[in-house]
Amino acid sequence: MENMESPWMTWSWISLLLLVQLRGYWGCMEEERMALLEFKSSFNATDYIGGAFLPSWVDDKGSDCCTWERVICSPTTGRITQLSLNDVRDNNLGPAAWYLNTTLFLPFEELLYLDLSGIFNGCFRNEGGRGRVPPGLKKLQVLNLSDNQLNSSILPFLGALTSLETLSLRSNELEGSLPLREFSQLRNLKILDLSQNRLGSGSLTIQGNFTKRTVQYTRLPPIQGVKRLSKLERLDLSENHFDKSILKFVGAFPSLNTLSLGSNGMEGSLSAHALEALSKLEILDLSYNSFTWSIPPSIGNLSSLKHLSLAYNRFNGSLPIQGLCKLKSLQDLVLGGNSFEGVIPSCLSNLTSLRMLDLSENQLRGSIPSSLITSLTSLEYISLENNNFEGAFWFGSFANSSRLEVVKLSSGGNKLEVQTEYPSWVPSFQLKVLVLTNCNLNKPAGIIPKFLSLQYDLREIDLSHNSLRGNLPSWLLHNKTKLELLNVQNNSLTGHLNLTSRLSLNISWLFISENHFHGQLPANIGEVLPNLEVLHASQNNFEGSIPSSIGEMRNLFTLDLSNNNFSGEIPEQLAIGCQSLVSLKLSNNKLQGQIFPKLSNLTRLIELYLDGNHFSGNALNGAYEGFLLVRLDIGNNYISGKIPSWIGNFTGLVTLDMRDNLFEGHIPTEIGNLKELYLLDLSGNFLSGPIPLSSDSPSLRFIHLGRNGFRGSLPISLLNSSSSLVTLDIGGNNFSGHIPYWIGEFSELRILLFEGNNLQGPIPPQLCQLKKIRIMDLSNNTISGSIPKCFSDIPFGRSEFREYMFMETGAGTRYSLQSYKYQSVVEGNNDYDADEVFENKPEKVKFTTKRRSNSYEGSILDFMSGLDLSSNLLTGEIPPEMGNLNEILALNLSHNQFSGSISKSFSNLTQIESLDLSHNNLSGQIPLELTELPFLAIFSVAYNNLSGKTPDMKAQFATFDIDSYEGNPFLCGPPLLRNCTTGVESKVAPATYLDDGMDLVSFYASFAVSYVMCLLALAFILYINSYWRRIWFGLIEAGIYSCYDFVFTTVHKFSSHRRT
Repeated sequence: MENMESPWMTWSWISLLLLVQLRGYWGCMEEERMALLEFKSSFNATDYIGGAFLPSWVDDKGSDCCTWERVICSPTTGRITQLSLNDVRDNNLGPAAWYLNTTLFLPFEELLYLDLSGIFNGCFRNEGGRGRVPPGLKKLQVLNLSDNQLNSSILPFLGALTSLETLSLRSNELEGSLPLREFSQLRNLKILDLSQNRLGSGSLTIQGNFTKRTVQYTRLPPIQGVKRLSKLERLDLSENHFDKSILKFVGAFPSLNTLSLGSNGMEGSLSAHALEALSKLEILDLSYNSFTWSIPPSIGNLSSLKHLSLAYNRFNGSLPIQGLCKLKSLQDLVLGGNSFEGVIPSCLSNLTSLRMLDLSENQLRGSIPSSLITSLTSLEYISLENNNFEGAFWFGSFANSSRLEVVKLSSGGNKLEVQTEYPSWVPSFQLKVLVLTNCNLNKPAGIIPKFLSLQYDLREIDLSHNSLRGNLPSWLLHNKTKLELLNVQNNSLTGHLNLTSRLSLNISWLFISENHFHGQLPANIGEVLPNLEVLHASQNNFEGSIPSSIGEMRNLFTLDLSNNNFSGEIPEQLAIGCQSLVSLKLSNNKLQGQIFPKLSNLTRLIELYLDGNHFSGNALNGAYEGFLLVRLDIGNNYISGKIPSWIGNFTGLVTLDMRDNLFEGHIPTEIGNLKELYLLDLSGNFLSGPIPLSSDSPSLRFIHLGRNGFRGSLPISLLNSSSSLVTLDIGGNNFSGHIPYWIGEFSELRILLFEGNNLQGPIPPQLCQLKKIRIMDLSNNTISGSIPKCFSDIPFGRSEFREYMFMETGAGTRYSLQSYKYQSVVEGNNDYDADEVFENKPEKVKFTTKRRSNSYEGSILDFMSGLDLSSNLLTGEIPPEMGNLNEILALNLSHNQFSGSISKSFSNLTQIESLDLSHNNLSGQIPLELTELPFLAIFSVAYNNLSGKTPDMKAQFATFDIDSYEGNPFLCGPPLLRNCTTGVESKVAPATYLDDGMDLVSFYASFAVSYVMCLLALAFILYINSYWRRIWFGLIEAGIYSCYDFVFTTVHKFSSHRRT
């Protein structure tokens, strides 16, 4: 009987176990299913991504919640163990706060993993719990609350989750000190991520535009709070506000193997002594701080280090041999973006485990040691770009680096020469990224590296800024189906661009600009490169029409064909098919006809550059009305008619350039609606009437209205335009009246161009309030009076006022291509992106200097300075204080009525390159001290009343010819043909002038001297030559007799007349 019961009992137990085992497959727990549905209902579905919010979460008892998206259940108990609700909220739909009801987690008895990242707006409420943790969260091991807006009030709640092993609070609004006291009960915690918050170890000063507030953090927690987190292995405190004192606290975590303190703004020298106790530390990231001096040798005591990143600090000096070369376990060494000098230490070849070496963007010099490369056989990634290397480097040194994936080499100074061809070699690697820029690649032959024909896994090839020659070989693209980026710009490549249909290409970004390609673009370019997103083919010699097949590039968002010889019209296929186009640049070609076809789908277009072509017809046919334009440049064409009023509908417009066309009539008042306008250029047209600038244009920086038909007094609407105006150009019009006093209110003004008008009256002293002015041109008017002495207070480029305004081009848009992601020791490290930045066009002005009108564009304006008051009616003496303008580069005071002498203070103009004082009434001597001006290239004092000796023909004055001095009859010395009398210097009396401006004293003195010299010369000739003496006396005798006869005859006739 017992034997019969035993099998029955066995089968019963087995059945029971099977029932328990299979329960999870019958479905999730009903109470958990209802909790999930209640959880879903607590959301407002219209606030979340996709419209169909959690579609598998349905209120159907036949639906097993273990099969729902974002839910994972235990296979044995059927209870939910993982719940992932990350990023379900669409932040673009509104900032409304959402409260998490933690009582919803009461049914979840076995929840181990909970991801709630990216769904809160800063509120976290334990409804009904009164601070108690629901039992369902007691077993929680992984909690992700990153990318929310949670503040420090959440910390006590989290401190009660004692089973936590991983906690992420990245990208929140935590403030104060490191919350070790709140987390002291989390004794199982292994991973803690507090990055991208506002935590710190001192006081943080936040500097805004108008306010300044200081947030005082509490003191760092006691060391006892550190000891309780004895199991902590990974700590990420990057992108906070800690100073370097945090190192002595994190150095007390005994199990720490990963420490990230990047982007905290730590300053001063780095001390690694506090970290020496971290015997298990493998990953140390101190990048993007402000550490200075050198890397301490004590860094070599961290013997377990595998990844060390000190990139983008301010370290300088030589690389520390004693420290770095002791790290035998090191796999990743990232030191880019510092100021290290000297040569690459040879002892780095001892780091045989090194996989990644990044020394880019430093000031290293010398040669790249081939012995180092051949020793590092485990190397996968190497970046040495943007240094000062020199000499020859043989690329074949990498031949045996079979694991090599990324190589990036370049150098400044044009002294590095990379050779890839000789002697012959065969690579054992398959590269994914190759960057060989600005390295005189295969000089002098300029051959594209032939080993690339054997590289089939490439994602990115960048051979730009070399002197490569010949055609672009077809084998460079053959069998490279993974290639996404090809950059050969700024070389000397020639021939046609051949793209055969046999090529199977997935290239997304193609840069071939700044070469010598010619002929037509391939008609089938859109078929061969259908996935192209960026095409830069500017500054070549392409001709013919733009291929219509470009319209098949549905993903194209940048097309730059500027500075070529394209002709014909813009193809309709481009305007209809390139629906993703964001930037279109067709500047400086020979395109003609209407600007755009009537049909266009370019609704995403942000910037459009069509300047420098032959477009004609009436002004803008309305093709733009559906665009989202931010930058529009149609300058230098033949477009006529009136500026359309609908231009005011582009409320996001930042740049509007319509210069040098045939526009006429008034500027439409709707242009005042462009609140975001940064640059307005309507110069070189036939516009007239009022200037309707809005009083609410805070972004407006550059106004160009020159060379039009505006007349009357300067409109006060200019004052309303923007208080931040940088350039005001209204030259070449017919404005009249006085220069208004309110010009001085443009406190940010750098360039003021009023030349070529009918302005009159004195120079207002309010101009002296322009403390940031760099270029001022008031020439060719009828301005009278004298130069205000306060002009010496205007900086005109003085370095303490230099702010590099013209290096800024305004807000831009950036697009990136991730061509390849290298997997280093640190997860998610090293994204290799190519950037496409859309920026406003640089400022460009014309200013006459060195006797010619020059165009200055972009950042050069930050270094240009000048004052032009020529061709006016200015009188009086030139103020000696003008010599205080010691940073000015060009000064033109010619064609006025200035009098007096040239002040010796002009020798203080140490930076001046062009000085023109010609066509005035200046007198006296030319100061000899002017020869000390080291950069003077143009000098003219012609047509004045100067006297005395010209400056010595030395230094810069040795280059000036007679044209610099002509028209001064009393000047002598070279280069003039008049020699100066030895030991005699002319002295000029106080000024007495004829109507034409000549000095009377000088005139009479010169006449008397000339008369006496003639008499002496005649007497000398008669003394030494008897023949001429006899003739001379004979003439005198004949003259006497003639006079006698004339007098006698006249008297005789008079007497006879009286008698009669």
